[in-house]
Amino acid sequence: MARYDTPGLRWDSGVRYDEPEVQPGKGKVMARILRSLKKQSIPNKVDVVDQLAQASAGNPLATQLATELADLQAKKALAKAAYDAAQLAQAAAVQRTADQNTAESDLDDSYDAYVDKAQTVTGGDLAKIRSLGLDAYVPGPGASAGPMTQVVNLSVSTGDFSGTVDVHCDKVPGAKTYVVQVCADPLTEAGWHIVGATPKSSYTVAGLTVGSKQWFRMAAVGVDGAQGPWSDPAMLVVQ
Repeated sequence: MARYDTPGLRWDSGVRYDEPEVQPGKGKVMARILRSLKKQSIPNKVDVVDQLAQASAGNPLATQLATELADLQAKKALAKAAYDAAQLAQAAAVQRTADQNTAESDLDDSYDAYVDKAQTVTGGDLAKIRSLGLDAYVPGPGASAGPMTQVVNLSVSTGDFSGTVDVHCDKVPGAKTYVVQVCADPLTEAGWHIVGATPKSSYTVAGLTVGSKQWFRMAAVGVDGAQGPWSDPAMLVVQ
């Protein structure tokens, strides 16, 4: 065994820890196969396995890898089936969320129509309003039933599902509801339309076209139904 003090053997003799591995007894440098599968998407992984299977056809070396290749192809089929099912489920979830938001918006509109008619029928009499199971706001002396303050710090981000966007703003004191509007680019006042309302200062807009540029804004509504100014708009490309 060579020692560090062996004559003729120097510390910088050229032997390095990171040199290619040498096959024992043959003095041949061994190539190392790249392991580049883990960070790829499932569709890419499926393609890689298919390429391996194609390269193995008629290759005499492949006979020694038959068991491993068969297991690899079986696992590929399971991964592909799970991926396809997940994609279908995601698309269905996006559509169901859009249907839910539409139904919720329709419900809110119907409720508002009911309240507007009840306001007329009761003449603003508190007892009559409560007899209908509704709540009411009675401004005190000198109290203002004016609109809410403007929504600030509006932010938008990609939602959990394809075609969805999460919209959030700071809470407005006294706000009962937040209304959300969307406008497809280019930004025009006529392009705005309401996509929903929520008692919270955050909302998920669904059913948007992937790749499209959309603008968003929110406004707060008080207990008396008075709406405050719209927030400054925020834009996001839908993912």
